[in-house]
Amino acid sequence: MMGYTGNDGVADETKFNKLTANFALNMKLLEQLGVSCLINLSRVSRDGNRNLRDRYAEIEYLPDLTTPLSPVTSVYRSYLDIYEEYKKNDNLNNLLNGYLGMNYNWRGLYVDTRLMLDYNTNVRHVFWPMDLMESVNYVSNYSGYNRRLIWQSSADYKFDFLKNHFFKIGLQEIIMKSVQHYNYTQGYDGDDDTKPTTSGGGFKQMKRYVDKMQNNMVSTLFSIDYRYRNFFDVQLVLRTDGSSNVQKDNRWLFTPATSASINLKDLLLKDVKQLSDLSMRGSWARIGRYQDNNRFAAGPQYTGEELTGIGQPVMSSYYGYATIARPYNTAWVGYGLGWPYSDKWNIGLNTSFFNKRLSLDVEYYNNTDCDLITTIPVNEEFGYKYRYANGMKVRNSGVELTLSGKPFENPKGFSWDASFSLAYNKNELLQLPENLNELVIGNRMLKVGHAIDQFWLYQNEGVYTSDTEVPVQNGKKLAMGSIPFAKNDPKWKDQNGDNQINDDDKILKGHSLPPVTGSFINNFKLGQFDLGINLFFALGHDAINYRSSQRYNFFALENTPSLESLREIFFWQSTNDKDDYPLYNQMSGLTPYRAEQDLFMEKLSYLKLRSVTVGYTLPVKKKAYKGGGKKKVVSKNKLENIYFYVTGNNLLTFTGFSGDDPELIDMDGYYRGYGQPLSRSVIVGMKFNF
Repeated sequence: MMGYTGNDGVADETKFNKLTANFALNMKLLEQLGVSCLINLSRVSRDGNRNLRDRYAEIEYLPDLTTPLSPVTSVYRSYLDIYEEYKKNDNLNNLLNGYLGMNYNWRGLYVDTRLMLDYNTNVRHVFWPMDLMESVNYVSNYSGYNRRLIWQSSADYKFDFLKNHFFKIGLQEIIMKSVQHYNYTQGYDGDDDTKPTTSGGGFKQMKRYVDKMQNNMVSTLFSIDYRYRNFFDVQLVLRTDGSSNVQKDNRWLFTPATSASINLKDLLLKDVKQLSDLSMRGSWARIGRYQDNNRFAAGPQYTGEELTGIGQPVMSSYYGYATIARPYNTAWVGYGLGWPYSDKWNIGLNTSFFNKRLSLDVEYYNNTDCDLITTIPVNEEFGYKYRYANGMKVRNSGVELTLSGKPFENPKGFSWDASFSLAYNKNELLQLPENLNELVIGNRMLKVGHAIDQFWLYQNEGVYTSDTEVPVQNGKKLAMGSIPFAKNDPKWKDQNGDNQINDDDKILKGHSLPPVTGSFINNFKLGQFDLGINLFFALGHDAINYRSSQRYNFFALENTPSLESLREIFFWQSTNDKDDYPLYNQMSGLTPYRAEQDLFMEKLSYLKLRSVTVGYTLPVKKKAYKGGGKKKVVSKNKLENIYFYVTGNNLLTFTGFSGDDPELIDMDGYYRGYGQPLSRSVIVGMKFNF
């Protein structure tokens, strides 16, 4: 197979082009011996967006922020002309994967062995000219590869006992070796825009980074499957894994798993005609969380940032160099770090009625992530701020329900298939390292007994309309640090009544993840016409409208040396921002429009019309002739019908959220306005059935 795919992005002329090819072969050399192979090749080139923030963040450059890019058409067009004429922004990915295997099958014994390869490279070359960089140009070259080689062998033996008992015994061995490597060079302040290379551009400042990580992993699995007729079956898997990315004294992890199901219909209720199926299932498993970074396996070490450019930490060190780089911003790695793992169990019930026209599936699940690695604060006398530790435990539990049926079923008339699914999830922090009760990481507070996706915010109660409204204790006004509150300042609730507003007055509120999700899918058919409708909804979660916070917090941003104060060309466009925010004093030193307050928290519940499909099946008449007094069809195995269809995607969204789209929220629950818009699309197609 060979193919090409071209895709233009929905905004800012982003696009990618992809060439693919694959080859597959299966051969039987002998009656019991076979050989198979698969090779996949692909090449992807991408054009990124033109956001100023993303470009300056990549090149680690802070421009003059006092004069933003004007939204006037002529000025912006001039900028784009320079951008397209001089810029060089190549991004190429090459992928090769596949396997070569042999298998042997004889009297219930099946042996399979294969060698698998996954290899991909990324080459990126960037050049930005002086006209786009305030007379300072920039170049960077990146080349890297990820290589994974896997040898996997398995042996399974199937047999039955007394015709009612069926067994399958399996043994599997996996050996995996992974390598990640890159070379990265940056150059600043060259002398010639016509020489966009690190070797010929005369760049006055050069930075070079090289890194290589290796991981070896060995896995052994033993499994037993047992089935008694069609009444009962059970599976048991015993697995052990060893990884070089885990410290030596915790390198091996044992992860058993078991599952079982029972057919209650055939076992107990076979004579109940209305009941088509009734079965119960359950499972329990321990699953290791793979560590793709070898930093923790290296043992005691530091990583500092003070001696390098923005966002490029120096290589971790085990000897004297580490003492030069204090303080160690990205924490201390010590001994005793082991495998994080998850304990998962579930129980479910599957039923169907009336000759399977109505079915109901219900499942309860409980997933507990154990020994997660996180940073915890240490005394400043150590010379660094944090250290890594195991011991964090988080539980996710919930119920999933699916109800499907065929209210109407008439092949020659009206038919309706419907499916409704509903899921509820609750997450809870069960434990922190070293029996801590709470832990602050960035702008989040993790507190035992609470959900981990809650926001940590000041509780906003309006605005002080006069100085006399500000609370006074012992002759002193309510203050934040040394700054007292005054007229037109925000009214943040003093939770502990100490007449000071600080982190102790923040509360946990809202959820960044939806506790309730679901879908409603309908397929209607009448004669040759059909209609499909797919609805999806999410309920009960919230978001911080950080984009609105930035717009109202313009005075503080203009005085902050940060890329967050960049004004993109789309900064000036009219948006759906709420217009009922209080008018605070921008000159106040309290940063009144800071994002960490419930003033900017909005409900994010939504209902989406994911897709609508309208189709028509055009039957093709079959030619016939008379022979021997009978009509015989001569179009056997020829064209049966032609199906025409139109599909619309992402057509409607119903939500109270004031931003662009409730699905364009960052992982931390903040809406920053940089998410790639979800496009409305229409697909027109035709399908032939033979």
